[in-house]
Amino acid sequence: MPRPKKDVSEYLGQRIPDSKLTILSESGRDSHGRILVKTLCDCGKRKRKILSQVLSGHTKSCGCLKHQRHVEYTQGAVDRLSATQIMQCFLAIVDKNAPRPDFPQDVIVSAFIRRTESLKSLPGDVALDVRLRVLAHDNYAAIARENGLHPAEIAWIYKHRIKPAIEAEREEGITQDHLKELALHDIAN
Repeated sequence: MPRPKKDVSEYLGQRIPDSKLTILSESGRDSHGRILVKTLCDCGKRKRKILSQVLSGHTKSCGCLKHQRHVEYTQGAVDRLSATQIMQCFLAIVDKNAPRPDFPQDVIVSAFIRRTESLKSLPGDVALDVRLRVLAHDNYAAIARENGLHPAEIAWIYKHRIKPAIEAEREEGITQDHLKELALHDIAN
């Protein structure tokens, strides 16, 4: 005998207490006969969820709460790392021959990202010195030693900061030259 049809209309448009979900509409049943509803999460995502799990509080979001907790856990783990451990994580990603620290992969990646963010915001005089010396083909080890960095960090700065800037400047220069030629051609005609 099929399950009796439950009236979902009383929950439509309701935000479920202690959750991030608002029930929008009924969405059929799953393979076990449970009522599915379309929900809107506070983060803006729409997902189909099982009504009983939403009402009981077992399901509190579209999945963004779990992700948020994971990010907070990972950031807390990175906060507890020393500068040396963060450098080990950075090197583990940049240098394939570097030893891999005994941390979960997500902690290593987060530490790497944190270090690259600090490299992107080097003080202006240090950033300028690194750029000029790299472009002058100076030794990465010497540049690193004099600026309190690691040679792998200098290589990363070149690959991800200096080289793209040079290529953009070069492309912009070509574009400007091309525009000048077109303008002169138009004036000549």
